[in-house]
Amino acid sequence: MNLDINKERVQKIGSACRQIKENWLPSAWQALFNACTLCLSPRVFAGLCVYVLSTVLWLVLLTKVPISFLYPLLSFGYVLVLLIGWLGFGEKVSFVRWYGVLVICLGIVFIYSEALVNTHAFLFGATLVALAASILSAKHFVKLQPLS
Repeated sequence: MNLDINKERVQKIGSACRQIKENWLPSAWQALFNACTLCLSPRVFAGLCVYVLSTVLWLVLLTKVPISFLYPLLSFGYVLVLLIGWLGFGEKVSFVRWYGVLVICLGIVFIYSEALVNTHAFLFGATLVALAASILSAKHFVKLQPLS
């Protein structure tokens, strides 16, 4: 009786291994092949190379420049992606997005211009108040569409 139970278990294990071999393994190899083919596509390969280059450049810059100075510059990535989408791919960019890019650029200017803040504190404060007021008023003039 014990041999019959072990025989059944071995048969079940063998059946499961056969299913894995016949069904899962070929699809896993196919997925790996598809991923390799995709990575060797010229556009994807170029994108990966640019990503690696930017990572290496970022690490080199971090050894030379304080991170508190360097990190806000990453915000230019949002501006760059918007411009590439608009100019390169013909995407329509709404007023609200252009306004957001303007806010990002002004924020970067404010971050990197300590002299402006120190010498013209009133102007800096007034600009921030005007920016906040314009953002609040833009809600009334622009009907925001939900993302879908």
